[in-house]
Amino acid sequence: MLTLALTQPAAFMSALLSSDTFDSFLLEEAQIRTAVSWQLDGRLNRDFYDTEIWDDPDRRPYSYISWKEIRSTCRDLIKGRRAPVHMQFVLMLPPEAAAKLVGNVPSLRALLLTVRGEGQELSLYSAADFSTFSMDKEPERTWDAAVMKFLEKKGIAFEVQ
Repeated sequence: MLTLALTQPAAFMSALLSSDTFDSFLLEEAQIRTAVSWQLDGRLNRDFYDTEIWDDPDRRPYSYISWKEIRSTCRDLIKGRRAPVHMQFVLMLPPEAAAKLVGNVPSLRALLLTVRGEGQELSLYSAADFSTFSMDKEPERTWDAAVMKFLEKKGIAFEVQ
């Protein structure tokens, strides 16, 4: 697990909410507390979709909504003159991208990025979520290195905590 302080919060939030920087990720969950509290579960609701769409992997390839599809909703919940009291976004690397990065690890459930903000403080956490305990930390180390490389490539300033 990697903990990063995001040293330019406004620039990071612009990258997160107003650009395609994180559009390749899926949203596992979000919490936003402004004047009211919002709790978003990124899992898609089976009852909302016609069977034709639900069963078509080309039209619904994942069990979670893409960040690209939900980003503007989250931006609308946050925008305003005051920063949220608290916010947290848990983003997930799509399964095929995770497998490409760390290989086939049967117990790996997901590679996650958690963005957490309290007032003006903004942090990013990377984690490898396993379905069972694993002594092998190589997938986690690979993911941590990939996260830092991704942020550097995107020009996002951070400090390792």
